[in-house]
Amino acid sequence: MISIELNSQPIEINQGLEKNNSTTEKKISQLSQSFWGALGAWSVYSLIDAGLARFLALETLTHGTGPLGYMGISLNGADPAYGGGNTGSSVTLGRSDHVQNSKNYFHVYRDSAITSPCEGFNPNFCSSIPILTARLHAVGSGMANFGSSTAEGFGKIVRSVTGGIAGIFTPTLKFRFKPEEVLHCKESCRFENDPDYGGLAYRTAKAIGPSHLGITGSLTQGIDSEMFNRMANDPGKVLIGCAMLGAAFLTARTTYRYLKAEPDKEKISAVPSETTTRWQQCKKTIKAVTNAAFWVSFGTTAIVLNTL
Repeated sequence: MISIELNSQPIEINQGLEKNNSTTEKKISQLSQSFWGALGAWSVYSLIDAGLARFLALETLTHGTGPLGYMGISLNGADPAYGGGNTGSSVTLGRSDHVQNSKNYFHVYRDSAITSPCEGFNPNFCSSIPILTARLHAVGSGMANFGSSTAEGFGKIVRSVTGGIAGIFTPTLKFRFKPEEVLHCKESCRFENDPDYGGLAYRTAKAIGPSHLGITGSLTQGIDSEMFNRMANDPGKVLIGCAMLGAAFLTARTTYRYLKAEPDKEKISAVPSETTTRWQQCKKTIKAVTNAAFWVSFGTTAIVLNTL
């Protein structure tokens, strides 16, 4: 009787390890599905947002900001009165004269009207500058949101790092305007050239309502009696918009199929026929966690790219 109990003990331990391994793999599978589903949904939204604006031949003016600025502007629109304030990027990234020049102005990067210092350079290189610098301003604003400009010592480092990370993951604000309001304006223009950015940005002393933002902005500003004339004048942008909307459809279909697919139950619940040692089980778990960490890192990078 005693020998039977002793012989059965390793089998019971092994079965317990196999059960724990199956549970771990199932949780990793569920986490991976949720993560990639969310990433797919965000990618679809971003593609529709960017594609619709191009399809309707609108100008997209961008603004990089931290989490507080993003929430406030998304809800209430852009208020120039906050320009040069304590929560903006100017206090962490700019010189004193730059902060002063930002007072009572709201700044946006240009779209197709980018000029110097890009004259003589590849147009694709020029268009990437506002994307990168908008991210830089988002980081600076995030740092200001967390009070890095007023902190000292170790607290300043902590606030700067935390705020910088928050800024990196804050989406870029995209304002939609008709070309005639930006490119060909002659009287009572909303925007003027930003003297601190040499042809890359505009500034304005007039408020911009939230109805100009994102997909809502594309629909409210792009659908009018001049829509087809505007599209005919810029067929290249319209074609790019069509391609992005097509990519959004394909991404949505792929994401839906991925979420509806049945998990590989045999892989999750399979029990090895041979005895598995603790070290082998440990190596298996480490490998699974390492693979999961790799895909999470890859997905995080994709999320950052989606905020550009």
